[in-house]
Amino acid sequence: MTRGVARVSVGFGAEIVAAAPCSMTFVSASRVRLHSGKVAVDVAPWAKGFTVVTEDMDVVDLGTTFTVSANPGMTTEATVLKGMVRVNTPGAGGGRRRGVLLTEGQQVSSDPTRGGLDTIRPDDIVRILGGLDFGAKGAYRPVALNNTGVGLAEGDEDLHWRIIAGPEGAFEGPQYATVCVPHRQYMANDPASSQWVSIVDWQSAAPHSVYTFATEFDLQNYDLSTMQLFGRFLADNGVAEVRVNGKEVPVQSWVDNVGGQLFRDPQFRFVNVTDGLVRGRNVIEIDVRNGFMRGKTADISRNVPNPMALRVEWYAFGRQERIAGMPHYAPQRLMK
Repeated sequence: MTRGVARVSVGFGAEIVAAAPCSMTFVSASRVRLHSGKVAVDVAPWAKGFTVVTEDMDVVDLGTTFTVSANPGMTTEATVLKGMVRVNTPGAGGGRRRGVLLTEGQQVSSDPTRGGLDTIRPDDIVRILGGLDFGAKGAYRPVALNNTGVGLAEGDEDLHWRIIAGPEGAFEGPQYATVCVPHRQYMANDPASSQWVSIVDWQSAAPHSVYTFATEFDLQNYDLSTMQLFGRFLADNGVAEVRVNGKEVPVQSWVDNVGGQLFRDPQFRFVNVTDGLVRGRNVIEIDVRNGFMRGKTADISRNVPNPMALRVEWYAFGRQERIAGMPHYAPQRLMK
């Protein structure tokens, strides 16, 4: 950013104010790299651990409002305005990193001539806070949605996901989705993030058919106008339709069914849900297409059982109603 001031609301629960000139990269939902310039960060209690990384130090939030400035090749400085942070800096000679806790009014600099830790006066804290505008509606908060197969072993039922419909005569009725052993053409399972789920006999699913998967989540205390819900889908052999509370989500359906088809990271499709959400219980349904087994002599008319599975990863956030509209810091001068 070469001029002006920007405020960024991070779905993880942090509000960032940056003043030009400034350069930063968003590494993940909870981590930003500040290359140069100055930022002020206000972190909600549920987003504890949000981290600003610079060339000289990592500043880890512990329930805080703080500033970080970076001047490459010269000085990096962190100041705590409220709460506490942990600052990790390289050890002597670039060895093991060491950490120091900073509380309100404390400041640390990478400049050795300044003696490391310093303090700022209470009236300076008030002045700096008065010059920051983190917005008046409060921070975003992540929504608890369940990725497929998280924390489970292969063969376990995923109680957060059900298969509620399938082809007549080949589907035994509503059932929990089961974590399956990935086909050799599938992306490997990762219990920490997501895994493949399907019917128990997933490699013998009916060809030329559709299976409907369903999951639920709660939006009891969220301001629906602020909701952002993103899904990352892998499906063998594709998705015909996605619905939220019975309402179709605008999604371009797809079919991945060619010879030697892979189902790995490059094949993930993205779905954004912003409409049709309601307060309280919400249901998302996903119609998974199952194609036919292709080979050198593949015949689309053949009724040969064919593997069918789904893998979903969610990222969702919104502002909560009980904090929407609450005053924060008065929007006076943004940055000194």
